Amino acid sequence: MEVVGKLGERERWYVELFLLIVSKEKGLDEEEVLIKLKEVGGERVEFELKTYSERKYELGLQQGIEQGIQQGLKQGLQQGLKQGLQQGLLKDAQEMVLEVVEVKLGEVPKRLAEQIKAETNREKLKRLHRELILASNPLEVIQQFGYKVNET
Repeated sequence: MEVVGKLGERERWYVELFLLIVSKEKGLDEEEVLIKLKEVGGERVEFELKTYSERKYELGLQQGIEQGIQQGLKQGLQQGLKQGLQQGLLKDAQEMVLEVVEVKLGEVPKRLAEQIKAETNREKLKRLHRELILASNPLEVIQQFGYKVNET
């Protein structure tokens, strides 16, 4: 133990690593090994083990923080991709409705275009798109869906 106490930081890490490997190989509980070392080495070993435990805690804390950051980034990326996909699908549905209105009416009234671009219910836009394609009177379909065509 006196020799271990005289070793530098790096060498002590090697000794500690060796002891931990031996304890794992022999199926010993790490805490039991540390208690036995304290019994054999007295105060000096207790001090070394205390600093070892603090380093181990700090290392575990650092690893936990890094894992938390990685997990947060991964979840944020997944949510961002999902949200971006949903926004893209919504915009596509809005554009498809506007295109059908333009084909059926020759132009898209400004007020109607604003209402369609403000619509956030993709399912409603899909139903409107389908109905407009099949409609003989597109203005009637537009009004049935609750949109106003006239400026009044």
